[in-house]
Amino acid sequence: LHSAVLDRLTGRLCDAVVGHDDAAAMLRTLERDNLFLVALDDRREWFRYHQLFADVLRARLLAEQPDLVPVLHRRASDWFAKHDLGDEAIGHALAAGDVDRAATLVELAVPEIRRHRQEAKMRGWLDSLPDDTVRRSPVLCMFTAALLLAAGDLDATTVRLDETERALATAPADGERPWADTAELRTLPATIAMYRA
Repeated sequence: LHSAVLDRLTGRLCDAVVGHDDAAAMLRTLERDNLFLVALDDRREWFRYHQLFADVLRARLLAEQPDLVPVLHRRASDWFAKHDLGDEAIGHALAAGDVDRAATLVELAVPEIRRHRQEAKMRGWLDSLPDDTVRRSPVLCMFTAALLLAAGDLDATTVRLDETERALATAPADGERPWADTAELRTLPATIAMYRA
């Protein structure tokens, strides 16, 4: 029931989310007995529940233990982040309603997004976050400006560049920043100047 928050599952992930240490054996048993489990790889490590079965489990979980759902999503987000599976980590952080964690994970994903030219994915994540969360993050605000510039909206780009500079200026004096410490953040003043030019 608790693992139903996962779109795909493996033993270690289920153990982390559910808090047990026998999920791999249980998954093998479920698959062997043909009980609503579909293998996603040849090695039989990753699975998913049959869609209708997953829907029933999720509805039951929401009805019986709604307060537990965000906790399970946070655990899943932590596990996926530790295993460098950013898409799922961000998705579960958003599902948990933890927009600050999701924003940090998106900030960390920016280099990969740029490297693989996945602007549409980034736009989807930015659209999933509240606008004030994006405006508080200099890196996310800057990426929004880059997307607006690529779309040819110079006025909106200028507004976002101004918001990016304001967000940078709000860094606490003690040096403890509420954002992920990334190369993108450290080079932001130069990036802003380049985009203004």
